[in-house]
Amino acid sequence: MKKLIILWVMVMLTWSVNAQPHKEDDRTAALRIAFLTKYLELTPAESEKFWPVYNEMRAAGKAEMDKFKERLDKKDPATMSDAELEQLLNAQLENEQAMLNIKKAYLQKFKTVLPLQKVWQLSTAEEAFRRELLQHVRDRRDGPGAPPPGERRGPSEDLRYQH
Repeated sequence: MKKLIILWVMVMLTWSVNAQPHKEDDRTAALRIAFLTKYLELTPAESEKFWPVYNEMRAAGKAEMDKFKERLDKKDPATMSDAELEQLLNAQLENEQAMLNIKKAYLQKFKTVLPLQKVWQLSTAEEAFRRELLQHVRDRRDGPGAPPPGERRGPSEDLRYQH
């Protein structure tokens, strides 16, 4: 029965993603939903309550990160004064604290919609999803037709350390 439910969720997600213009975010979101649903073994009733709270948490975290990125936009730390760097470091700490506050607030909300065991597994599931997504990107990069590792241009060639 669980396999049937998971299959149904995956088919529905595939249809909904294919019905929209393709964006990487849509595909990643669909993969995240399928992965977390399977990893946490969410029942349909749990999914119905969990996903709105989870999406709300992700939106709050994204808004906080966007706010922080605005402060970083087009600033080169190498050309900043000590006072500006101090402000930037403080902004980074404020951002990390805000992200922690979001996590704490949503932890309480998750406790109302999921059993504690699944709430506990959520951060492990998210980390497993990130690892799997990164591995998928690496596999695509290193797939057929990719240059050999010694000939590949990587970020280290594009971003040189400058003093």
